[in-house]
Amino acid sequence: MLIILFTALVVYANAQDGINFKIKYLPNHTYQIAGNTTMDFMVDLSANKDIAAKLKAKGIEQPINMHVQFDNTGNISTGEVSAGVFLYTMSYDPPAVNVTINGKAIPIPLPAKTTKGGSMYGHVSSDGTLKMDSLKGSKLNDSTTAMVQKMTSTILKQIKFPDHPLKPGDTFTQDIPFDIPAAVGKNMAIDIKVTYKLANIADNQAFFDLVQDLNMNLQVKKIAVTLTGTGTGKLIYDIKNQYPVSLNNNMDMKINAKLDTLNVNAIAKISSNQTYVIGKTTH
Repeated sequence: MLIILFTALVVYANAQDGINFKIKYLPNHTYQIAGNTTMDFMVDLSANKDIAAKLKAKGIEQPINMHVQFDNTGNISTGEVSAGVFLYTMSYDPPAVNVTINGKAIPIPLPAKTTKGGSMYGHVSSDGTLKMDSLKGSKLNDSTTAMVQKMTSTILKQIKFPDHPLKPGDTFTQDIPFDIPAAVGKNMAIDIKVTYKLANIADNQAFFDLVQDLNMNLQVKKIAVTLTGTGTGKLIYDIKNQYPVSLNNNMDMKINAKLDTLNVNAIAKISSNQTYVIGKTTH
């Protein structure tokens, strides 16, 4: 009973003084990762008679309602510290993708390399970030290293805490990186911001509320695309393990695309949920 009381008092005291938050991987730990993203799009092309007629001939009525869902799972297992770093192994399952248009399932063929899982190997640097060394035991070339490194560092880029303590009620705003290949859109203006508010600290966890804003103008060849969106979300952070327990967000978007005299408007709802189960290992 005394230990429980002491722990509660320590957590309460830390909450009053503020806590320095950081996401980092720890040695001798496992990280079970599961995520899903759903996207619902609605577009009405009734005003574009020719396009609507061609789509109707293929059995697609107006308005068009598209539902897309991605599911993914994986696991990261870290080893013991040696010379300031420690090794890790990441295993991942093939993604599950489901698409329906107006309630009808649409088969989505995936490249052969994505229809089976795999493993990645590397080390965790002194700052707690992942560094890739090999893929399925093979040495990575420069381009593959860059691609895999970008994928594994997503969670670290997605949430970058300030370098000062936070107390309940404090907020911070982060610009989210949004990469588009140069060949797709050369002229683009992107503004994606997420504001985090530390709502509460309890039971060794910190609870954040998220508010998101998106504004993007993109020129893809002759097509001008404008996207605007707002959203909310929740983040639960494990103070002891210095890693999220869950992250979810929901965003409503408006999309406009123009090509010559063709003007298309669409709305979209995007929901993303990620959960992390953290455990300790013995080696």
